[in-house]
Parts: sequence; C-alpha cells; structure tokens
Amino acid sequence: MYYCNRMKTILSIFTLLILSNLTFAQRSIYGYVQDSASGERIVNAYVKVYGEDVSTTSNSFGYFTLKTNKDSCLLLISNPGFENQAKLVLINEPMPLLLIMSQTRTLKGAVVRSKKDDKVVNSTQMSSVSITMAQIKMLPRFFGEADVIKAIQLMPGIKGGSEGSSGLYVRGGGPDQNLILLDGAPVYNASHLFGFFSIFNSDAINHVQLLKGGFPARYGGRLSSVLDVTMKEGNMKKYKVEGSLGLLASKIGIEGPIKKDKASFMVCARRTYLDFLLQPIFRLANGNASISQGYFFSDLNAKVNWKLNKRNRLFLSYYVGKDKYYVQSKPYSYLYDGTTISDQSEDRNQWGNQLGGLRWNKIVSKNVFINTQVNYTKYYYEIVQSASSSEVNDTSSIEQYNYYGFKSSIRDLSLRSDAEINMGKHYIRTGLSLVAHQFEPGTAVVKYSETGQKSIDTAFGSGKVNSLEASLYGEDDFEVSKKLKINYGLHFNFYNYKKSLFPSIQPRLAARYLLSKTWSAKGSFSNMRQNIHLLTNTSLGLPNDLWVPATNLIKPMSSNQVALGIAKTFKDIYELTFETYYKSMKGVIEYKEGASFLNVTENWENKVARGRGESYGFEFLAQKKSGNLTGWVGYTLSWVKRTVPEVNFGKTFYYKYDSRHDVSFVLNYKENEKWDYGLVWVFRTGNATTMPTAAYPSYTPNSYFPNNYNPAYAYSGRNNFRFANYHRLDLSITKHVKKKWGLIDLNLSIYNAYSRINPFYYKVGVDYRGNRQITRVGLFPILPSFNIAFKF
Repeated sequence: MYYCNRMKTILSIFTLLILSNLTFAQRSIYGYVQDSASGERIVNAYVKVYGEDVSTTSNSFGYFTLKTNKDSCLLLISNPGFENQAKLVLINEPMPLLLIMSQTRTLKGAVVRSKKDDKVVNSTQMSSVSITMAQIKMLPRFFGEADVIKAIQLMPGIKGGSEGSSGLYVRGGGPDQNLILLDGAPVYNASHLFGFFSIFNSDAINHVQLLKGGFPARYGGRLSSVLDVTMKEGNMKKYKVEGSLGLLASKIGIEGPIKKDKASFMVCARRTYLDFLLQPIFRLANGNASISQGYFFSDLNAKVNWKLNKRNRLFLSYYVGKDKYYVQSKPYSYLYDGTTISDQSEDRNQWGNQLGGLRWNKIVSKNVFINTQVNYTKYYYEIVQSASSSEVNDTSSIEQYNYYGFKSSIRDLSLRSDAEINMGKHYIRTGLSLVAHQFEPGTAVVKYSETGQKSIDTAFGSGKVNSLEASLYGEDDFEVSKKLKINYGLHFNFYNYKKSLFPSIQPRLAARYLLSKTWSAKGSFSNMRQNIHLLTNTSLGLPNDLWVPATNLIKPMSSNQVALGIAKTFKDIYELTFETYYKSMKGVIEYKEGASFLNVTENWENKVARGRGESYGFEFLAQKKSGNLTGWVGYTLSWVKRTVPEVNFGKTFYYKYDSRHDVSFVLNYKENEKWDYGLVWVFRTGNATTMPTAAYPSYTPNSYFPNNYNPAYAYSGRNNFRFANYHRLDLSITKHVKKKWGLIDLNLSIYNAYSRINPFYYKVGVDYRGNRQITRVGLFPILPSFNIAFKF
C-alpha cells in the first residue's frame, strides 16, 4: 500500500508538469534518416531546423521527430562519416520524410569539415560514448581482429581488466553491472577466447553507444553502464559480400535485398582455426597421435528487415556463438598378457550465447512512435569428462565407465514496448517490459558403472530457479527555456523471487544549461537497481562465472550516481567534455575469505558476503570527429573502494580494478584513398591485488622430499599490493587496393610496439639462493598481426 500511494503521488506530479506546458500550435516534422548507398537507417544522426533552436537526434531505428512554428523550414542533417545534408521541407509535404545521407569520400589532400554539430552541447544526455564502426576499423588490431569492446575501453571512465581482456569495468563497477544489448536482447557473456575477444563481429555491427551515467528512465536492470549494440539491417539496394582472413580467425558476410527497397537480409559468420593450427603441436607434445586436442570459437549474426509500409517495419534478429575446448582420445586396443584392453576418453568444455528477437516499429501518428519487441536469450556453460575401458580375455569380461558433467545457464524470455511522443517542448518516452528469468547456477552429474558392481548415477548442486521481473517507466525531455533543458523520469521495477516481491522506484534527473552557443553545463542523478549477481573470481570473463538471482538472503544491488560536467564544441569539428562523478553502491557481493569457487555441494548464498562500494573521480575527453585526422585524448582520475563486513575484517579496501590514473591517446589518419594509419597509446597506474606480507617456515616432509619447505603466508589485508604501471603503444597501417570487382584492405597491426612486459599476475616463490621473491609474469610481448579484408 505504501508503494502504491507513493507511486500515485509521483505520477500525479509527473502528469501535471507535462500538461502545464503543452504546446499544441506547433507543426510536426518526422521521418527517418537513411544511408543513400545501402538504404539502412542511420542511428544518432543530428537533425536541426536552420535559424531556430530546434534540434533532435535519430533514435536507434533512424527515426526522428521535431516541431516548428513555420510553414516551411530548412533541415540540416549531420553525422560522423557522412556528408552534411540540407533539405527544404514544406509542412504540407507527405510524412514521414526520408532524409538521405551519403557517406564521406575523402580525397588526397582534402580535409572534410562538417557544419556545426552541437548535439553534445544541446543534449541533456551526459556520460555517453559513441564510436563509429569506421573509427573502430581504423584502430590497431589485436591478433588482426577489429574489436568493439577494446575500442570502448579507450574512453575515459572505462577499464578493461587484465592484459588483453575484453571486460568492461565502468566507473568502479563490476563486470556484472553492465547491461549489454545486441539489437535489444541482453548478452550475459560478451567474450570469446577466455576474454581476449568480444562476441561482436565488426562486419555485422552498425552502431555502438555506451552510457556510463546520467541514465534515462527507459534503462534499468544494471548499476554501471548500458552498452547498446545495433546490427546492420541489410542492404536494400544491392548485394554485397564482405569478409577477411586474419591471424586467428576468418569471417564472411553477405547482405542484400530480398525485394529491392522493401526487404533485406544480412548474414555474417566467423570462426577461428586455432584447433587446426595447434593440432600438430598438441600431438607432438602429447606424444600420441590418437589424442586430439584443440580450441575454437565461432559465431553467426543474421537479420531480416521488412518494410511493410511507410509507417510499419519488422526486424528479425538472431545470434549464436560458441567456444569449445576439447581433448579426445580415439578408441584404441592392445593385447597384454592374453587380455585385450580397450580405452576411450573425452574432456570437453564449451559455452556460448544464443539470442533471438522480433521487433515491430510503428509510426502511430505525427507525434507518436512505438517499438514493440519479443526477445529470447540464453547463456550456457558445460563441462563433460568421460572415460570408458574394457578388459576381455578367455575367462572374463570387465567393462568400466566414468562420467562427470557440470552445467550452468541463464535464460530470459522478455516482452517490451516503448513509445516516443513529441509534444513540442516535451518529448515523452514511456514503456513497459516483462522478463521471465530461468537460472541454473550449477548442477553436477556423476555416473559410474563396472561389470559386477553397483552403478552410480547421481546429480547434485543448485537446480533450476525461476524469477519474474516487470518494469514500467516514464520520462520527459523538457525544454524549460532556450537555455535550460531537463530530462526527468521514474523507473518502476517489481522483482519476484519465489514468494518474495522486491519493488523499487528509481528516480532519474538530468539537466543541461547553455552558457553560450558552444558551451553547456550539465548535471545528472541516477538511482539504479539490479536483481541478478555474477559469481566470479577472475578478471578474464571466464565461462565458469555463474549468474545467480537476487534472493531473500542475497538481496538486489542498488546505486546512486551524481555527475556534473561541461561540454564544449568549437571550430565545427572539436568536442571537449569535463565530468566529475560520485557513485555509491549497496549490496555488492564478494567471496568470503577461503570460500571455494568450485564446490557445488555448498549453496552459493553461503559463499558470498554483501557490502557496499563507492567510486568517484574526474574524466576529461577531447575529440576531433571529422577530417583526415581524427582521434581523441582521454584522462581519468578515480578511486574505487569496497567495504564488506565479512571480508578484510570489515575494513574498507580498494577494489581490484582501482587504478588512480588512466590515459588514452588515439589517432587515425587517412592520408588518401589508399592509405590509413592508426596509433594508440595507453597508460594506467597498477591495479590492486592481494599479496603476502610475511612468510613463516613450515616443513611438510614426504617420501620424495623429506625436507620439503612449504611456507605459511600472512596477509595484512585484501588488495594490499599494486601492480606495476601499465602502458603500451599499438600501431597499424592499412592499404586499400581497388580492383575491378571490389576492394581489398591489407592491414598490418603491431600490438605493444615497444614490447613492454606488463604484469598479468604476480607469483610468490624463492630464488636460487632460497630468498623469497615476488615475480612479475607478463603475457604479451610485441605482437605483429596481418589481416586481409575484401568487399564487393
């Protein structure tokens, strides 16, 4: 009853604020922004009415809407990577409009300058990161792969965890606190190859945006960030084939019209060939040709885009990805002392994601746009270890079979509907969602059978658990005056676990004040709630990280974040942002001291402890977003702390990804139509880790080593030691070769060009004299890689 009354009061205030400022005399202009070459809709394009302080950006479907008092107006359209466009619009012109943009073509010696694009100044949204796919593909590559998440890691406030990993640690949050969306469907593990690559195939991606604060009410479910990745829709005009051959993986993609300007499709596939390359090495190391050992990952992206009419469109999206590590022993037999002995075994670890979604866009009227979608997502991890043998002679026959299997998964089925309503000075967004979660934190199966013996077939661990989640939100982007604009809203969430209900009301507020035409001051407050947890004890995004629901004992996490900033644009092509933030978190979990990660017989709720966290800092970003020379300089100064009563004797400790200073310097240079160059330099102070501060002699004699020395270590506290500072330089050069049939790109990248041995971990041991020492273990020295890409 308390929550119902509180909700009624807040909704009444929310409605009165809107109704008191409605403007009905204005005329609506609405439609889509589209790529002239492919027919794909352009996300985040900036649309402005010339001579008026009226502007907007296209949404994730390329849709825009704005209002004007004039009978005719000139629209200015801009977006990085595209030529600026202008279109004269008459109010009696048929709607929806189709604003066509052409991709930028830079000639040798020419610098492309865009007209003033001041969306970073005008928008109420702050703490936002957006990188074009063209920029990502120009960056130096890790093992030949252009990677979306590794590009995002170069932005202020975002850390990547350990050396080479594709994790995301945003403003002091953990890897589970990021809402990663692929065409609106959540992704629960975004990593391949034990975290060194992300699941996002750059050839299949259209747009990438990350929010690290100032979250509008339409987002919920995580504390730290929202990474929204949109797949290509497919070329409506003509068929295109695109692919590449890299050091570790190859990919191929095809897109084109099913019916020209009516329906299109896109399919992209990628696979590593590590298993083929390493097979001879493994066989040589094992000394047995009958043993097959290897690892690979693969993924497939597919999408169908169907334009029913000018006001209705359907999208069908699909993704499936898998990693697999295996050791297999082929059946073999041999004769020993009159007995035929046969053996066969298999060890297999595999994990992957499967996502599917159906979305329906509808322009209901000149002021209303609705998107409705149904999503399915599943992440699974499993281990299988099996062995069988037999012994047969003239008098007896004995067969034996051993099996161990472990399985963990999370599955979501969701329905969501969102509406955008343009009321002039008010731009309303509202929507609701329903999510059915199914968790399987960890189930183990053991089987054993032997001739003449009693068989064993048992399962133990945590079984499947279901939970339901419902959300409702409303937000208003309100232009109070020409200088002041605010975005305020509420996100209501109801989480049900077994017989318990966890309701929450999450207020959101953001404001922008124009100090001049090119300067603005911004501020935001976000209250967030998260109803799922990730059990992890590494930084690699390993597949055995387990997703679990919030329960009566381990309740949902929550956070409050306040941010203040200044945004500036000048000389039409430069952007500067300064932001400072403070974030407090409640209900974050840490493993208890001495807890066993692999013990599935113990309930996971008994292994972890709840506490609180805080992070605060300052971020600076300077960008040049157009021209032959583009790039950015980013700097972060931050502190991240945790306090957990049952960990570290209740004393506050620095989080393992607390890093005081973080610097990134990125340059992309397009010399002409043939040559591109990329440079990345990063520096950050060392992360925190736990190391012993004293060792005491302890002798554990055995039959092999009677004087075996096995010291007992003492620790002064959690994360009491700092890694050495991390820094590296990456370089790349790309040559574009035009052929009659298409285009070839030859890319040479050098990772860690001056071969800095950055610490991956530290180990404690003794030197040859018996003195105790801490040894730094690096992972990647200088790594050159080569990639050949083609398109036609």
